[in-house]
Amino acid sequence: MTAQRDDPWIGVHVLTEFVFCPRAGLLAYEQQADVEEDELAAPQLGYRPGALYWSMRQIKTQLTRQLTQMWLLGAATVAFLVTAVIADATSPAGLVLLIASAVMFILALKRVYRVIRLIVLRRRAIAARPQMPSQNATDNQKVTWWGLLNAGFESIPYKEVLRDERWRCAGKPWRVLRHGSVRIPVFRLKGNTSRLYRQHYARMAAYCHLIQTCEGAESPYGIVLLPNSYDGLTVPNSPASGKAFHQGLLEARRVVRESVSRNQDPPRPGNSRLCHACKIGRPRVYRMGITTTTRNGSTLPAYCFRGVDRRDYHSPCGDRFRWGPPHQRFFEKRGY
Repeated sequence: MTAQRDDPWIGVHVLTEFVFCPRAGLLAYEQQADVEEDELAAPQLGYRPGALYWSMRQIKTQLTRQLTQMWLLGAATVAFLVTAVIADATSPAGLVLLIASAVMFILALKRVYRVIRLIVLRRRAIAARPQMPSQNATDNQKVTWWGLLNAGFESIPYKEVLRDERWRCAGKPWRVLRHGSVRIPVFRLKGNTSRLYRQHYARMAAYCHLIQTCEGAESPYGIVLLPNSYDGLTVPNSPASGKAFHQGLLEARRVVRESVSRNQDPPRPGNSRLCHACKIGRPRVYRMGITTTTRNGSTLPAYCFRGVDRRDYHSPCGDRFRWGPPHQRFFEKRGY
């Protein structure tokens, strides 16, 4: 597995794309996809419906902010209402004040809902049953974020990318849970599917390898959090996961070398079902200078097809490899 001097650096995100599809991996590599793609979200200052909070401190901060706004809006409602009564509610000025008080009241009610939601979330987080997954399990184990924190795990955001110079592999997990000498990488699934595929096992094995190599810590498994949820699954750092990681890394090196030295692209996927819901093969309306695809910093000409609505469509995969990926939306737009 030791990389040669001329082997490319492969990021964990790019690696997982190669495990999914060599064309997706090469496109991600050429677009210089960040090896640290799992960046922390920007600090959450405002309230967003359905937002997830990952520490009691975040919940407390947001709860304090919403309570303050609720009381201020409630006070404004009363002040406008009293002023309207004093000024004669039937007068133009009084009507304006009544309308203003109604608006303040509605805004205050929204804050009441938010406060209730945050209080419920805090209580559930505190009451979550502590969970300490088995380090020797070979199957996925169900976990919850708050159950892990209540068991004593400490959530740590990594600022620096982990790099293995010998393997030329790099990446940074979304979070790392620390408990004693154990470090558990955490990844959040995106989209609507909660199913784990081979690339997810390769990803977690890669993170575990980087933690063990760079920090000398134990990393017996990783955790994948399901989309928009505090629920998750453990992914054991097993020989099978390691095999997916190793094969993906070797494949990534080979495909990149052939592309750079011979200008040779990987063939179309043998299983067209991989393309049916692939994000890089999804057709989008062509807008000159806006919906562009790049390769090593250079813009590629769009490879378009005409839809039944007489608009031109293209996709990153189609632009790069000059073909029409059999995405399910491709057939819809062509009227098949």
